[in-house]
Formats: sequence, C-alpha cells, structure tokens
Amino acid sequence: MVKVATWSKLEDRKPAYALVGDVDLVVVRHDDRVAVLYGRCLHRGALMADGSVRGNNLICGVHHWDYRYDTGVSEYNNEEALDKFTTRIDVGADALYVDEAEIEAWRVDIVLDLVRLLRRSGQSPEAQWILGQLADRTEGRDLRIVRGAQWRIEPSLKHSWYWIRAALARQRSSGSRIPARNH
Repeated sequence: MVKVATWSKLEDRKPAYALVGDVDLVVVRHDDRVAVLYGRCLHRGALMADGSVRGNNLICGVHHWDYRYDTGVSEYNNEEALDKFTTRIDVGADALYVDEAEIEAWRVDIVLDLVRLLRRSGQSPEAQWILGQLADRTEGRDLRIVRGAQWRIEPSLKHSWYWIRAALARQRSSGSRIPARNH
C-alpha cells in the first residue's frame, strides 16, 4: 500500500488529485469513508479532480459527465464507470493508502489494450509518438510488445495520450468499442 493523501486534509465531498505510478486518480472523502477512482473522465480525459460533487455524483468540470463518487458508476449511463481502487484509511497515521500493485496491474492492462489496438492497423507519426511514450515507461516483456507494435499502428489516433487512456478505460468498463474522436 502507498500513501496518497493525509486523511485529515481531505475535505468532505471535494475531489482531490493523487498520482500513483503514472496513473491519475481522484480521491473523494464522504463522511468517514473514501473512494479512489481512475482520475480521468471517460469522455475526453479531463482530470476528475478538477470537477465537483453534486448530490451523489462526481461531475467532470469540462463536459459535466457524471459518476457516482462512491462507486465510479455513471448515474446517467450505468455502462460507464471509472475504475475504483482498494483503499485503507489509517486514522492513527492520518493517512489514506491505495493498493499500488492493483493500480499498476490496471495500468499494464490499459497499456496492453492500447498496444493490441495499435498493432491491428497502419502507421502514423502520432501513434508512433504515443508508442514511444509508452516504451519510455515500460520494461521487460511489455517493452518488447510496445516496441513490436511501433511498426503497425492506427493512423487515426492523434494528439492526446490522456484521451486514448480514457477511451480504453471506457471500452473496458462498458465492453464497447472505442468511440471515434471528434476533432
């Protein structure tokens, strides 16, 4: 477990940002409980910590997508959900911990999903750049997979690693295909 916040400094129902590895998280304390969710909106990849809480929902500050702050599931569309991670509150140490291994396993799954997507089709400089960024953060067997994928990549993927990661998280939560990106 790794500390992500000081428990006494977390404001009730106010989103807070945390980073574990290179995964953005949003922390929402609600009374004496807490939820730590994947920290980027599944719509466009905006930071959920920049959003707000209305009722039982965490609202994205950019396009107002909603997710229950306690479960990560969208109240509007139950097929959309921010992944929720295991936490431990240690009141004596005044600390909130998350399971670093669980988050790393989730990150690797997202990376491998992206690599599989990129391997299925053509080439583009933007996708090459994305895979290069992945290669810089990846080791061992996963690095070999990323490097191998750099030669067969999807031309329509552009610009935003955050959007791609959010789209993959969205795909995994709903079981649907990755949506086309509007420019």
